[in-house]
Amino acid sequence: EGACAADVLLLAEPKINHQTLTLSDTVSLTLSQFVSTKVIDGAKVASNVICQNLQGASYSGSKEEWQNFIDSALKALVKKGYKDLQFTMVGEVERQYKGTLDSKEYVFLAGTPNGVQVIHNLAVLDKDRNTMYTVSVSGNEVVKQGVLDEFNRLVGSFKVRD
Repeated sequence: EGACAADVLLLAEPKINHQTLTLSDTVSLTLSQFVSTKVIDGAKVASNVICQNLQGASYSGSKEEWQNFIDSALKALVKKGYKDLQFTMVGEVERQYKGTLDSKEYVFLAGTPNGVQVIHNLAVLDKDRNTMYTVSVSGNEVVKQGVLDEFNRLVGSFKVRD
């Protein structure tokens, strides 16, 4: 639906948001976002799936492009008021995504007035469709195992349509 050519099994009915951003005279980005929340042991856990389809330019998958993608995610967290951000890239062995597309998995720890927020992320680049998919699950560190379990479940359900 929208910019999404992928499927992922969210547990609760998601809030859906579509928008198109004009990046230049010739380049635009169509975003589709699906946000679903559930409560685990009294803490809210949010699952967030974003599809970003680029028109008028192509994703390259270069090291610089990935760095910019992760940097912009960090900047967004800072803009939302998170403090003491920590970033960890997930190693090849521990990664949940077993697909063939170019991908990165990483974890943010971010300070909030209510404690530390744990955010597990998977970014998958589909060069054929010129789309970046992001699967993210976040929640308070008191339910970090629940956040990780939900992330693993979501990533396991993620597949790009043929």
